Parts: sequence; C-alpha cells; structure tokens
Amino acid sequence: MNNLGNKIRIWRNYRKLTLEEVDHLTGIHYARLSKFERGVEIPNQQMLARIEKALNVSFDDLEEIDDEIELLINKFIDTLFYLNEDYDDYLRIIEKRKEDFILNQNYYKVQLIEYIIYVIQENAVEANKIESILDKIVEKRTLYEQLYLEYKAINIYNLRKFQSAIDILESAMAISSYNKSSAMIYYHLSILYHGCARYEESEKYIQKAKQLFVEGCSYKRVLNCDIQLANYYIRVGRYDLAIDLLKSCIETMRYLNVNTHTKALALRNTAWTYILLNEFDNSLKILEAAEQLEPENGNLILYKIWCNYKLEKYNTAKEIISDNYELSKDRNYGDRFQLFDYLVNQGKQRPAKRTITQAKKVYFKLADEQRFGNLFFYLDILIDLLERDGDKDELIHFLKIKGHLGK
Repeated sequence: MNNLGNKIRIWRNYRKLTLEEVDHLTGIHYARLSKFERGVEIPNQQMLARIEKALNVSFDDLEEIDDEIELLINKFIDTLFYLNEDYDDYLRIIEKRKEDFILNQNYYKVQLIEYIIYVIQENAVEANKIESILDKIVEKRTLYEQLYLEYKAINIYNLRKFQSAIDILESAMAISSYNKSSAMIYYHLSILYHGCARYEESEKYIQKAKQLFVEGCSYKRVLNCDIQLANYYIRVGRYDLAIDLLKSCIETMRYLNVNTHTKALALRNTAWTYILLNEFDNSLKILEAAEQLEPENGNLILYKIWCNYKLEKYNTAKEIISDNYELSKDRNYGDRFQLFDYLVNQGKQRPAKRTITQAKKVYFKLADEQRFGNLFFYLDILIDLLERDGDKDELIHFLKIKGHLGK
C-alpha cells in the first residue's frame, strides 16, 4: 500500500464512510476507490481533489505533518544519545498536536516516543498500554523496530527478567546499522548483564559504549558510562579504582549540565564504596553533599543509619530512624529499614531473635529478586548476627551459601 492510498483509507475510516458512500460523494466507483487505497492505482489530480472534498482533508497538509513527525522523532533520537532529558517537553508537544498526529500513518512513531519516555520514567502502566499497540504496527527491520526492541528490553529488565531482556536487546543489535544506535544498545546491555551479576560481560559492553559515545561527543553519556564502570569495580572488589573514578565523575559534573539525580547518584555510590571499605566517617561526609540534592532518597537514609550504627553513634542513628520512619512502609526499603531499626536499638547486645528473623527476611527477599548488588552486604550482616548469637548450625549453613555465591 502506498502512502497516499493509506492516507485515503485512514481518513475515510475516520470520517466513518464506506467505499460506497465515498463513491456517492465523488462519482468515483467504489471498486476504483479500493484500488486507490490498496496502491494498485494512483488517482489523478482531478480525482484526488474530489476525494479530498468528500473527506474534508488536504493531503498536502498531511505531507507537512509527515515531515513534522519525522523531525520530532529524529530530534528525540538525538535527545536520547546526548542525554538532553527534556522528555516532558516532548510529551507536551505530543499532547498539543495529538489531534493532528493521530490520523497520520506515521503516528506509531509518536507513540514510540511516548513509550520510550514512559519506560525511562519506569511508568510501566502507561508503557504497557502502548507496547500492546507497537507490537503490531512497528515496521520490521527498521530503526524504529530497533528502538522499540531496545526499550522493550529495558521495560522487561525492570521486572527483573534478565535473560528475556538480554535476548530482546540482542535482537535490537541485529537491526542496528550505525554507531549511535550501537552505543545505546551496548550501554543497555551493560546494565542488563550487571543486573544479573555477569560482570565481565557488563564491563566489556560499557567499554564499547563509552568509546562510541566519545566518538559521538556525547559527554553526558560518557559520564554515565564511567559511573557504570565504577559500579563494575565495586562489584569485583576494586574499591580503589571505583573511588578514583567516581571522584573524577563528580569533578567532571562541575563542567557539564548534569541533572540532580545523576549528581546525587555518583555521590551516593561513592559513599557506598566507603561503607564497603569500613570508612564510615568519609562516607558520612559524602552523604552530606548527596543529601543537599536528594534528601529523601531511600538508599541515602539507610547509608546514614548504617554509618552512625557502625560508629556506635546510636542516638544519632535513632534520630534518623525517627525522622524517616515512613520509610518502614516503603515496598523497596521497608524491610531493610526495619532491620536497621532493630540493630540500632539493640546496639552491642546479643541479637534478639526478631533481629535475626528480619535479617533472614531481607536476605531471602534480595535473593528472590536477584538484587546481587546488596546481596552479599546483607548476607554478611546475617552471618555476623548468627555468629554473635552462637547459632553454629545456622552460621555454617549461611557460610556455605556465601561460599557458593562467591564462586
């Protein structure tokens, strides 16, 4: 079907007219109209004018909308690559122009923009609504299918379905035909492999992505690659390299227009690395800066409680817990917050059974969700509690688990 034929069909359906009714309005036989819609025949200018009058539309104006949509999605692709992050501006433009866009044959490209933004914002409800549509209409073996598959993989990754997400992302890579696309896919592959603890593959892809972002002068993406690379160093125990790289990232942010979340993330990751090094005073200094940017972040609050607990500043830890007790109801942080509450309140005393039970609950939840970044940390807390409690059988059991996970 050619573009003109598709537009005639779309607008005829929009006007809720049958081919026979358009026949009556134009004097063009409905069988011939059908040929126009299917692209078997192209109407001459006189016939086209009669069809336009019957449908109350100008196909020349529709060509301008085609161009507008093409410009919009090309600009959006650059926004993704250069991490300009003006996503709400795109949603406002789409909402304002939706009445014009919605009847265009390329409207799926507009829907693709919306879908990607919802995935980035982790708005699964809205993303899933559009996904069911895009599955059927995105053109195969095109840049648009590659983009769709790439962010469909991220949407699935957010559900912790690692292998399915990786498979889809590799399908997107098979379609990719230029460096900007490949850079983005490498970056996302790195995140996926990191999420399922395949760290060597994660590091390989982040290095590939970084090289292509450097070549494309996408310096914000290069910065994100370095933050991700620092995460790799943390996971493999190279805390010295992680600290140096994160400090370099924080310094670089002074010269780039980086959003608040990225700045706060780099600071929190630095603080987390100091926690793993048992340098709790240094961690608290970094957390002070992070708190200025995102004071209500759940990880920030947990890090502050832990540092004060380890420094035996129990009263300060209790104040932080009291000031943020609503976090105990949070789906992501509540169990860990409750564990820290128990730990702080018992101090150096022999751990209570409820504390050990809560530590097990946290560990098993993290294991079930495959959150490997936190798994060892909370497993070590559980092992320490069992050792202090003198429960040798349970201690041996979880030491074996730790040994197995470490292989």
